[in-house]
This record gives sequence, structure tokens and C-alpha cells, in this order.
Amino acid sequence: MFLGYALDQVIDWNSNLKVLDLCAAPGGKSTQLLSRLSPESVLISNEIDYGRFEILLENLSKWGYTQQIASAKAPKEFESIHELFDLIVVDAPCSGEGMMRKDVQAISHWSPNNVLKCQYRQKDILTSVMGSLKNGGLLFYSTCTFNHEENEEIGNWLMSQFALEPIEIKFPEAWGLTVRRAEKAIVHMCYPHKVTGEGYSFQIFRKVSGTEEDYQRKRRTQKNLYTAIPVNSFIETWIHNPEQFQYIIYEEGSVHMANFQTLEVLEQMNWKDHKTKPGTKIATLKGRDWIPDHDLALSIQLNQSIPV
Repeated sequence: MFLGYALDQVIDWNSNLKVLDLCAAPGGKSTQLLSRLSPESVLISNEIDYGRFEILLENLSKWGYTQQIASAKAPKEFESIHELFDLIVVDAPCSGEGMMRKDVQAISHWSPNNVLKCQYRQKDILTSVMGSLKNGGLLFYSTCTFNHEENEEIGNWLMSQFALEPIEIKFPEAWGLTVRRAEKAIVHMCYPHKVTGEGYSFQIFRKVSGTEEDYQRKRRTQKNLYTAIPVNSFIETWIHNPEQFQYIIYEEGSVHMANFQTLEVLEQMNWKDHKTKPGTKIATLKGRDWIPDHDLALSIQLNQSIPV
């Protein structure tokens, strides 16, 4: 919820945005973003852990939007994407100090060495995606930990490596947030004894310029596993305003619907494998029969006159 409130101060949600939620599971940040994005915007929700990816898919399904792509990619697979996103959200894996109040096991997992391991991983993750952020775009970096190594030091490192400037967010004093500063870094802290919630910290940066060598990589060619299909009698019956969307079918028979912008982004990223789920799955084709999918029942685009 802090993410939504903070971004409301720095983003025009009425514009057409391309947004990446890099470490998205279980999906709370993605659903906050989907609730704010314009109908022509696109959200990519990514989770490298395939077990957690299934939870992410379930929560995106419950939200019912079609303007999203769920993916289970390693951060390094974003290195070939050049200046595509207006906003990148990185809720990074961390040492978890903010979870110690509610999870005693989090204490036993903590060590100074683990903090440094987390810092190294955070730098690796951020380096992989910075080239895909547009000039003028925003980076929202957060952790659920309090130490300087994973917060201020990461912020200062980011600004030393990339053309970024920090942004300070204003909150009602009664909310209990604390702002920490070190060199250029501005870290917004949610201490569990001061806010109604667990421990959390975040920083927001704006990319102020780019360079020719912005981590652009050669794209890998992927086999196209889906084909576009026209609107048919099933789609006309099931979908509200079906002409406003595109429809694709994968080789194994799953049928997905998405807005035009979503499939355009899918083509730009050249992601056509089974680790990528665009839009809303509406059916599975078995022979000549179309078997409606559970996700269709939860879609905000469901035709309300459909027999149930």
C-alpha cells in the first residue's frame, strides 16, 4: 500500500505506461499497480521462483485484468531489453530484518555475512534491468530490512553507476515513517514500532539520461509457440466488447486474450515460451470444443449475460 501511495505522487496514471514488477510474488504490488494503470498500459509481473510464480498467477487471476504479462524469468533475461519501461519496481530479496517481529525463524537466518550476500545479489539484479528503464523513467527499489548495506549503500551505489536522481516522498506525519539520508541516498523507513505494519524500506529514483552502452544485449531468437486467431462465436458470446482485444492460441491449445498493447510488448521482448503468460487465459481447445477457463470467470471483461 505504501508503494501505491508513493507512486501516486510521481506518476501520471492516465498516461500509457509500460511497467515491470521484477520480483512480483505473491502479487500485492502487481495488483496495486493494475488498479491504477490506464486500460492501454501494460504490466509485466515477473517471478524467478517457479513455485512462487504459481501463487503470483493465482492472484493476478483473481484481479481479472487482461493488460498484464506474467513471466518466470531470471533478471539477466531482461538485459536484452533496451529502454522499454516507464517504471520498474524491484522489491529485492533481502536479509529480512523487517520480518523478525512476526517470524522468529527470520532471526536465525540473519548474519553479517548474509547481509553482504544479499547486497551482492541486489546489485546483480539491479544491473540486469537498468538498461531497460527509459530516460525519465522511475525505479522503485524496496527491501524488508533496515541495515545500511542493503538500503543507503545500494542507493548511493546505484547513483554512482547509473544516471539517477533520488526522489523524496511526503507522507502524513501521523503515519510514522522515518526518512534516512546518507550522501545522496534518501531512504523511506517503515519501522514496525512506528507504523501499523511490518518493517519495510524504499527508495525512488528517476533516470535522468542514458548512454549508447546502456547494457543492450543481442536478443535470443525464440520459437514462436502461439498464433493469432480471429474473433469467433465463442469469443463473441463470452467477452464484453471482444473487438477491443486480440486473441492467441498456444501449441498446447490454451487460448489467451489481451489488449493490443500487451501483445505488442510481448513481441518487443521476444518472449514466446511457456514461462510467459500474457493477458487472461480464457479457454483450452480440445478437438473442436472450447473449454472455458476459470480465469475467464474472474475477468473484468466477462460478458455478464453469459450462461452460468
